Formats: sequence, structure tokens, C-alpha cells
Amino acid sequence: MMVLTFDGIRIRKQLKIKAREKHWSDVKSRLKPPLKGEPDNNYEVYNAVLDKYQAKVRDIFNDALLHDIKLTKEYVENQLNENFLSLVRNRPLFEVFTEFTESYKSTKAERTYKKHNTALNFFKEFQSYTKYDMRFDSINLEFFDKLQRYAFIERAANHKKICLDNYFAVLVASLKTFLTWAHERGYNKFEVYKKFKATGRDIDIIYLTFDELMKLKDYTFQDERLSRIRDIYCFGCFTGLRYSDLNALNASHIQGSVITKTIVKTKEKLKIYLNDFALDILKKYESQPYYPLPKISEPKFNKLIKDCCKEAGIDKMETITKYSGGKATIITVPKHELITSHTARKTFTTLSVEDNVNLKVLKSMTGHKKDASFNKYIDIADSFQAKEIDRTWNKKAREQKQKSNG
Repeated sequence: MMVLTFDGIRIRKQLKIKAREKHWSDVKSRLKPPLKGEPDNNYEVYNAVLDKYQAKVRDIFNDALLHDIKLTKEYVENQLNENFLSLVRNRPLFEVFTEFTESYKSTKAERTYKKHNTALNFFKEFQSYTKYDMRFDSINLEFFDKLQRYAFIERAANHKKICLDNYFAVLVASLKTFLTWAHERGYNKFEVYKKFKATGRDIDIIYLTFDELMKLKDYTFQDERLSRIRDIYCFGCFTGLRYSDLNALNASHIQGSVITKTIVKTKEKLKIYLNDFALDILKKYESQPYYPLPKISEPKFNKLIKDCCKEAGIDKMETITKYSGGKATIITVPKHELITSHTARKTFTTLSVEDNVNLKVLKSMTGHKKDASFNKYIDIADSFQAKEIDRTWNKKAREQKQKSNG
């Protein structure tokens, strides 16, 4: 048994060497040769193996001292079990992370690239604030504990930025995807990251009711810019297209009343039959230079669509729950403050479910692949139906009982 002790850490490693107790030297920690007349005990071979382990341990500790590597239990165990991991130091983690992020530019949707790039910036911010040196060998459980503390406590206290559970789950997922990518390419030899767990939570689905959608659609804006923003948003509500696809839409994708295009996120070709509401919006821009729809960046769009909804009177108070570090915060705000580009797609899906559109057909229109994501809209529709039953039939039943009692 080889025992290593450092910084209060103890590592035991079972060696595949067997010998009689009388052949072992406690002073030298080596096997003694057999006595005259005894059978060979392979002491020279076994002692060479022990010498090799001792030399390897010395190299590991000396190299860590030379390169200012913080020794952890995982690092030493990995060094003992693997060939010497000089490659870990040759490529700085953030340099490899940047390479990983850039590789997504040409192969994945822009949103995926931005997600990983945002994660990269977050981890740089974490290192800068905590002074924790992020290396492949230092991505361990101690790192994960510090990351959670920074995200949910220190960042909020010092930067006034609340990190929600869902955002943290995205960051951790991005980190694990990167470390797997790096492992496959030989940059990362450590796999403790597979133990990292960050669970996202179901979020409140914000959508416009049909009456609110019609109110927004028919509102007359004095500012032509807001009118264009409204039309883009409503077109998303009438088609279920993501904002990335709305912004990439061009005239060649539209044949009569059908849109046929490759979806930016999934890279799959989708065919959408346009309803009359959507066709009316397209007709407004047939003679405009930006046909079929105006173009604007998503951040600007998300700011202006709130202004549109506010002016149009979409101001019903909405209560939502946000989670940060497992702690719930309940906020109540006017609905227009919660409207973003993605709520258009949610509006289309929810209103379609409420209107009893065939679910199989609806999934083919929206391109939903995961049942878990799609079923959220069904749950909302069930809740909506219960409220409507209470508002109509149950109300009549209560009125009838009052008449009978009277």
C-alpha cells in the first residue's frame, strides 16, 4: 500500500505486489532478498516497480511546485493513473474554451454560439472576482462549490446581478459540453465535472390572450417604427416562428400562402401554411424595401415590443415566480414588461392548444421535438379550460342555486 499525505489530504493506492512479511524492510520500504536456500521472491523486479512509483510521485510534486499547480486529491490521483499530463498546462483553459466557442459559429445556430460565448464571459468574470485559477485540473468539486456561491450570493451582493436557477443550469450545461469536447480532443483528462448538477425550473409561460393579441394588432401607432415592431411580433404570434427565423425570412421562402424554410435552430426544413392574419401583415410590406418583414436586432426588438404593448394597453398585472439558488421570489408587474420576442411563439402555441388544434399537426407546425417542452402548453390549456368552466357553467350553477334558495 502506497500512502501519500499533503495539505491535510491522504491518498492510498493499492499496489499489485505481494510478499511475505519477513521479506519486507520497514526501514527501507523495500523487499529484502530471500535467505540462502529460500525460493526467489522477485525482490529486484518488485523493488524496481516501487522505485518507479516513488520517482513518479517525486516528479508530480516537483512539477506542481515548478508550475505553481495547486495540488488536489483528484489531480494527484489522475497523475498517478495516467501518463504524465503535461498537455494540461500547454493549453490554457480559456484559450481552448474560445476555440470551442468559435467552432460553433459555422456549424450551429447563432443562439447556440452566443450561449457558449456568454458562458465563457461568465467564467472569466468568476475567475477575475474570486481569483480562482481555472485550469483543467482545477475544475473539481471545490470549484463547483465556489461557482455556486459566486453565482447566487457574491455576484448578487457585489454586482447587483441576480443569477436565476435556469441561467445557472445553462452555464453549467455549457461548461460540461465544453469539457467533454476538450476531453475528446485530449486537452482535458479530468472527469469530475460529470458530477456537476444544476437543475432548471419550469418557468411561467407568458403569452397574449386572443383579445390582447387583437388589441395589439389593431392599435394605431403614431410612431411608424413601433408599428413595424408590432407587425413583426404579431406575425410571430400568427405563425409560431422563432425570432431567428423571422429575421432570416426572405421572399424566396414564401410561395402563395406557404412558408418553406430551414429552421435556424434545428436545421430542419419546415412548411407552414399561413393564416389570413399572417397574410394580411405580409401584404402591408409587399411594396416596401424590406419585404417580407422589417429587420431589427433582437435586443432592440425586445425593448421596443414592450413599448408597443404598453402603449396598446397590454397592462394586466401578472404574477410570476423566479428562483435563484433555490429561493423563490414572487413578483407582480404589468404584462407589457414581460413581453419578449419568444412570447410570440408561446402565444401561437398556447392559443392553438386552447382552440383545440390537432396536437400532432401543431407540433409539425412549431417544430417541437421534446414532449416535455410541448406538454407545458397543454397544462396551461387545461388550467385555462378549468377557469373558463368556472367562469361560465359554474357561474350559471351558482346563480341557479341562489334562485332556488331565494
